Amino acid sequence: MNRFLRLFLSIAFVSVIIACADGVLGQTENQAVVCSPGAKFQKPKDGNSIISFGVLNARAIELVKPEFSAAARAVNVSGRVTIGILIDPCGRVYEAKKVSGHPLLVSNSINAARRSSFSPVTLSGKPIWVQGIIVYNFRPTKANWLQIGYWSDSAASLNDFLPGQFLTVRRELALDRDVEGSINLDHVKPLIIELIRNDLISEQKSLWLFDTGRTLNQLARSEDAAALARLRELLSSAPQDISPQLKNLLTSLSESGNRSEIDERRKTIEDRMYGLGQ
Repeated sequence: MNRFLRLFLSIAFVSVIIACADGVLGQTENQAVVCSPGAKFQKPKDGNSIISFGVLNARAIELVKPEFSAAARAVNVSGRVTIGILIDPCGRVYEAKKVSGHPLLVSNSINAARRSSFSPVTLSGKPIWVQGIIVYNFRPTKANWLQIGYWSDSAASLNDFLPGQFLTVRRELALDRDVEGSINLDHVKPLIIELIRNDLISEQKSLWLFDTGRTLNQLARSEDAAALARLRELLSSAPQDISPQLKNLLTSLSESGNRSEIDERRKTIEDRMYGLGQ
């Protein structure tokens, strides 16, 4: 067999292999995704093959609720935990990792995220890989006045955490129930806030913490120069028995120069609010 014939046959053989491979790959792409219990997928190496979404809670078929660990309950930890997840074409969580949240709440949140399942997302009729976040909100079993102030724009939170002796406030909250008996979550009358402040007038520390919590809430909702000025005013009149750590964190927050700094420093206080507000 001469050299040219051998070269021709080699090229023909390679062409057949490539054609067969193309046929198999094309068939795989067009076939429906098999989502049997044992089916496994390999994470795409090309990041462009993964579509990014935002919060994925609403797409969950089963959003597993994380357990409140004994360690977290012991110190009454609360707050928001954000878990980043990657979902395979069958809607199963392929990986989950921490984005933000208190360390005592993160481990159980990751475990819950991994056991959750989601509606598959399709692009041009084909199921695809999706990445996004799950947000868990851990509510405490009790709250101090810094926390109550921070949540005071929610009538439901006031109803849950205000001490029992605030009877006048509770009567006003009852008037805000809708026809089904649920607390109106979107509206807290200024009268209710004033009633709380009047009941705290003889408790200097509690009133200061309540007002500081409300100011932190205002900063969480918008970058407000008036809120930063109010925070500096509160710092100048802080009772002596306020936590030094809280004072230092509030001072740093009051000196923030931009939105990013405000959010980062406020979030640090939010994550430690139960301990700082004692």
